[in-house]
Amino acid sequence: MSLNKFILISIFISTKLFSWDKLYSLDSNKYSFKDFGFDNINCLELRAYPINPSTRKQITNRWTVPISICKDIQDNVLSRFQNIKPDLSYKCNIRKNQILPVVLNAMTIDNDGKIWSMNEIKDVLGFIGDIDTPAKLQLVLWLYGENEGCLYQKRFNNYEVMVKYKTSSKSHNKSYLNTFVYKLTISKYGKLLNKKLFKHTKVHTPYFDKPTRNFYTRR
Repeated sequence: MSLNKFILISIFISTKLFSWDKLYSLDSNKYSFKDFGFDNINCLELRAYPINPSTRKQITNRWTVPISICKDIQDNVLSRFQNIKPDLSYKCNIRKNQILPVVLNAMTIDNDGKIWSMNEIKDVLGFIGDIDTPAKLQLVLWLYGENEGCLYQKRFNNYEVMVKYKTSSKSHNKSYLNTFVYKLTISKYGKLLNKKLFKHTKVHTPYFDKPTRNFYTRR
């Protein structure tokens, strides 16, 4: 076999082994509860509590639930689950890069009906087990505060994920749309191993170059 033919075959095999697959958004209804492959969880909720940054105390008794992954819950367990108190301490690092002053807790119900409250990523990762489904992989990205992934591939014990960000910018009175694609490496245990810029594109958006019309200017 010639060297060139061997190289082509190797590239073909490598492409087949490490092909890119699509990731769906967590709120797209593409992933059902069973798609997460939880072994010991009946319910997982990520709750966001608005706080006063100075005192670390809740501003209101209300909270929002950005993510809820649950099966049927018995009424007596549900009542206790709704009233569980959050941990708002400084050690919280779930989606820590939020702009708004909120603290996120992960509230879970295990198969025995026991309720758990966590505010650190490492504890949530320990609870959900190995990252062995696309749905879990997307959940891990969310915990770290990353944008949701669009493509992924499994490489041995790790995952490579493409994550896209879009921002607008201005230069010399011209407006641009910037698209940044980052490649992230996530271990099968959910640890973020690496993040590097993969691609950056900048597109001129002429429509936004126009100055805002002042309707109160006298003619």
